[in-house]
Amino acid sequence: MTTITPPSQPNKLHVLVIAHPDDESMFFIPTIQALRQAGETLWILCLTTGDYDGLGQQRAKEMQQASKLLGFEKCIIRSDNKTTIQDHPSQRWKISDVSQAIETALAAEEHQASISNYQALVLITFDDMGVSGHVNHIDTYLGVQQFLISSTSPRLPKMLEAWQLESESNPIRKYIPMLSWIYLLLSLIFSQYRNISIQSKDTQCRIYRCHEPNLNWNAMATHHSQFVWYRRLFVVFSCYTYANVLRKMESTTTFTTAKKTE
Repeated sequence: MTTITPPSQPNKLHVLVIAHPDDESMFFIPTIQALRQAGETLWILCLTTGDYDGLGQQRAKEMQQASKLLGFEKCIIRSDNKTTIQDHPSQRWKISDVSQAIETALAAEEHQASISNYQALVLITFDDMGVSGHVNHIDTYLGVQQFLISSTSPRLPKMLEAWQLESESNPIRKYIPMLSWIYLLLSLIFSQYRNISIQSKDTQCRIYRCHEPNLNWNAMATHHSQFVWYRRLFVVFSCYTYANVLRKMESTTTFTTAKKTE
């Protein structure tokens, strides 16, 4: 009798790609928590220091503090100085520049000893609505999408995939997430509702629930310069505090030997 051994899963490195310091705390906590509890390796790449109001240096320090609190193994923050990728509420970024910035940051020499241990690179970012509609969020999504198609760096893992955080367009569901509040209440009473990762029948979709909303508050509180009253309300009422719905991006690339030698 022949025993068939199922193929082993590739060793994956998950990288959260965001536009500004505090994006991770406002929108992605359920995903971060679920991946950490699953024992996955998690890095964060922030494309700017959030220097639109001249607070870039302070916000970068706050980002480092938040990344430690949330358990990221590496926190990579790109400087806004002398780059075309600047924190701005209305200025669009050139998508090829974003894609190149992602590749350059991840393929940097100082990360090679760590990244060489992984067979797959999984990027997590916004969707084409940018969650909050911020143009920098949207261009981050477009840059990740372009990176999947065009990246040829031999320094990066061969297998690439990306997941996008689904934006909630209905304002009632966005700011009065009744279903998430019900799950939160049930989780406090019944242990069977404490599972923060929900398997969807759709393999292109993942749902993560966070039953520790105080984690969002504590993470956002590390961003002292940004934790103003309306962001405090956002943390309490936003659906992203309690659940993330991730969908797999269509463009998934596996490098070939030919690509690496070009």
